[in-house]
This record gives sequence, C-alpha cells and structure tokens, in this order.
Amino acid sequence: MAEAVCEEKKAEQEQFDVLKIATFNIALGGTKYTKDGAESYMEYKDRTVYSNLYDITKLICKNNIDLIGLQEVDYLNERINENNKIDDTQEIIQTAKKYFNQNYLGQFKKAIDFANGEYGNSILYKSKKLEVMKVKHYFYSNKYAEVRSAVGLKYRVVNT
Repeated sequence: MAEAVCEEKKAEQEQFDVLKIATFNIALGGTKYTKDGAESYMEYKDRTVYSNLYDITKLICKNNIDLIGLQEVDYLNERINENNKIDDTQEIIQTAKKYFNQNYLGQFKKAIDFANGEYGNSILYKSKKLEVMKVKHYFYSNKYAEVRSAVGLKYRVVNT
C-alpha cells in the first residue's frame, strides 16, 4: 500500500514543472574571480569582505537555480579597481557558461550612480526554461533614506 502512495505522489509531481527561485546579496561580488577559487577579499570600512564571482556562480549553478534575483550588483564602476571595471551580471553569465555549461540570460537595473559607474539589482534566468515577457523596475526613495529598488519579472515557463 505504501509503495502505491509513493508512486502516486511521484506521478503527481511529474505533472508539474519545477522552478527553482532564489535571491542572493552578492556583497562586493565584483572582486575579481579566479577559477581555482583563490581567496579574493577587500578591506571595506570596518570589516574584511570575502567574495568572488566565480564562487557565487558556482553556488548558483551547483543548486541549479532557474531564476535568481541579485542585490548589491556593480555595473562598470570603480569600487574594486578603477582600471578594471566589471559588469557583475555579465561575468556571472559568462562564467556559468564557460565553467559550468549552464546558459543564463539576465538584466541589470540601476538603483544609483556609484563610484563612476552604477550599482543596483539584476535578474538572471535560464534561457531554456523561461521566456521573459516584461522586466519592471521599482523604486522607493525619500529625503531621509537612500534609494531602494527592486526588479520584478513577468515570465512564462517554456515547455521542455
């Protein structure tokens, strides 16, 4: 009897597409990544921040995330290195393809001008699983607080 219940649940699960969704605050992710996982860090205000885009990409790919929202994303700014401006979103997309054979598409949306570049949020999604219909940018701001922003996504799941 228990086997029949398990088989019924398995068949029920197979009727639905599973979509893995996550968010990730990449906190200074723009520190230069290294394929061998060499530690990358930056002294920042009152603490040392350890982060690199290779490790962030590895985590995303290892967990097979279909749709991911990224916060604290740098776009061609000088926070880390004024001679090597990095587009965090494109670095993650290219690293996922090159080292993990996973294809993502993505969009960066600016929240603020920052360090002679931009800073904001990104959406990444698997191109074979989702068809993006619309990306919307939301803002909240008042004279007493820094600008806050979010990225929304309207999509449909592609039949695989």
